[in-house]
Amino acid sequence: MQQKDLFADELMRAHMHTCMPKADGSAVFVSDIKWPGTLEGVIVRAPVPRCRILKIDVSAARNMDGVHAVVTAGDIPGENRIGKTVMDQPILCDEETYGAYDAVALVAAETKEQARAAAEAVDVQYVELPAVYELSEAVLPDSPRARPDMVRDSNLLREYNYSTGNADDAIAGAPVCVEHSFTLPPIEHCYLENDCAIARFNDDGSLDVRLGCHTVTYEREILAAVLNMPLDKVHVELPFMGGSFGGKDDGLIASYAALLAFYAKRSVRVYIDRDEEMVFHTKRHGQEIDVRMGFDEKGRILGAHYWVRLNTGSSSHHGENIAKFISVNACGPYRMPNVRVDTKVYYTNGVAMGAMRSWGMTGITFANECMMGMAAERLGMSQLDIRSVNAIRDGDHTLSEHLVPPCARYDECIEKVSKLPLHKDAVSPRYLYGVGYAGASQGCNLHFGHNDESTVKLSVVSGGIIEIMTCANDLGQGLETTLSLIVSRVMNGYPVDRIRYCRPNTRYPEGGPSGASRQTSTTGNAAYLAAIRLKEKICAAGGPQSGPELAAWLEEKGAGMEVHASYMPPLTSAPDDNGHGYPVNQYGYDIQRAEVLVDIDTGMVRVLDLSIVCDCGTVINQTGAEGQVQGAATQGLGMALMENFMQKDGRPLQHGFSDYLFPTASDAPNISVKFIDKPADAGYIHTKGLAELAITAAAPAVIAAIHDAAGIWITDLPASPDKVLLALEKRRGEI
Repeated sequence: MQQKDLFADELMRAHMHTCMPKADGSAVFVSDIKWPGTLEGVIVRAPVPRCRILKIDVSAARNMDGVHAVVTAGDIPGENRIGKTVMDQPILCDEETYGAYDAVALVAAETKEQARAAAEAVDVQYVELPAVYELSEAVLPDSPRARPDMVRDSNLLREYNYSTGNADDAIAGAPVCVEHSFTLPPIEHCYLENDCAIARFNDDGSLDVRLGCHTVTYEREILAAVLNMPLDKVHVELPFMGGSFGGKDDGLIASYAALLAFYAKRSVRVYIDRDEEMVFHTKRHGQEIDVRMGFDEKGRILGAHYWVRLNTGSSSHHGENIAKFISVNACGPYRMPNVRVDTKVYYTNGVAMGAMRSWGMTGITFANECMMGMAAERLGMSQLDIRSVNAIRDGDHTLSEHLVPPCARYDECIEKVSKLPLHKDAVSPRYLYGVGYAGASQGCNLHFGHNDESTVKLSVVSGGIIEIMTCANDLGQGLETTLSLIVSRVMNGYPVDRIRYCRPNTRYPEGGPSGASRQTSTTGNAAYLAAIRLKEKICAAGGPQSGPELAAWLEEKGAGMEVHASYMPPLTSAPDDNGHGYPVNQYGYDIQRAEVLVDIDTGMVRVLDLSIVCDCGTVINQTGAEGQVQGAATQGLGMALMENFMQKDGRPLQHGFSDYLFPTASDAPNISVKFIDKPADAGYIHTKGLAELAITAAAPAVIAAIHDAAGIWITDLPASPDKVLLALEKRRGEI
């Protein structure tokens, strides 16, 4: 495409306008900010994951060159515990530690080297306590208690037992029964921008913080509680951000920087290097899943029973709600009249686990899709036919005994992918070619009765610039571009270079968290309504409605115009003890087809092509949507073939991107993306969430393709070369 054509396209102009700062280096990320006199902060971690602290002697550290503050738990002015569902995460430990994630002190000094030297001088006297690191040990009744302060009688944090119909009777009477076990390891988020926060106190006693996070208002609430300050004295702002995928939702780093700034009387920056990132933030939960499914002769699912176990590590974080989300959505995109889900979440003293893209659905989707492939083989059906027979459709009920939210188009995804041509590569006796399919659904928007309102303020400033103001964080997913496009289109093509997305800060209206694939379908609808109101206000003032005339009018007369608008999707409800209710108000759907080559000499698996069909309602930003799907699917490929966050005695074995394997550009195949692109039922812009959807089906599609090529099922992820070779050898022995 020639440059003049590139700029002639509205969508590409929007991307050039909003993405240029990242391309030309002018974008300011948190780590780029260093206010005058800023000190460097360092975290002192637990000497061992599980211990009783006898004494913390900081006297030597406080007297070292360049040191301005050393903070321990006793110095915290306010609350010393935070948590998503249970308050189990200490800011700083003072009596006991529970995992390598825990901190015991903070140091601020003129340079990072001085701060690290002082951190080494902090003398922590302790007695090591019995610990439990593996899920297999944590479930035993006589195992050490990982969190005796939270759960005294066992390591079980939470249990869910959800059901509809009678799964066990349906399975017992089914002509075909399939059962299998699946294991998925913890996963590191691998965002490119390291965690960083910078904090300072102003002359009036107010606090300013800059950091990368999911919700600036949530971070403000934590800071106010930890510092014992009024909310209106705390101001949090999000600069440009280089990814998160859930990992920057911990709420700790801002508190560390603010506590040090409070005692040092200087601004303090806490920057986490890549090695420390491996222990600093939470990871995706590892999962162990056992499944039994019963089918009739036509491939219809008669009943299913799931047993799911999660290791949440030393802190619950989102673990309880992730387990609940898995449980209510265990059926995926399939109609199951009889189903039971028994889910348990356990504490251990391993690295804390938390939110990551898709909120636990990677595991249950992997299990479901492998089960569909195994059943299809037993029944002599195609991979697509068995999915089409069971696809949930409008009018069907979910496990929650509620009608599936309208516009369930999984069947249309299946039909569309069936018509896409294959890209079969040349094969030889050494390289085996296979094709695999897997589908998925993903619940969008906030669940379980949480308030999901989002508000946008549009303000016209000098030069006819329309500013978009909302506490809706763009983590790198392209929200800035999408909101700018929505406002531009409602304003009849108002130039996107005259629309400015302001970096989120707590002085703006609440936009809600950037999670649950919700921002386009909530804040996008709010932006749409705000743009409508701005048009009406301009019309009432006698202004033109489009074209250069509108731009000129706003430049001359528009400054000072402001409008607000809010949007909230249908309110959900928390599931009852059986999982019944209205826990999710919207689902996106996709199906993926993987084509692979299996090298029988080395066990290496090469993904040749990944074809994906998605139902995400109306597509607002085609380029951004394709990028979201391709990025998510690439993460799914990493989960399939290489990613495994490994620990020994509660400490990470990997130290960064040099020894934690994850996909790079050379590993990514051609990924083609198609959309159903039909309006969703809810909202004014008729969209569904998309950001998380495509990560879950990639791994089972690849595993199904490996099976198609070589006749082996790898159900203990990742399908690394050694596992593939062992499975091939075992199959040769069976043949």
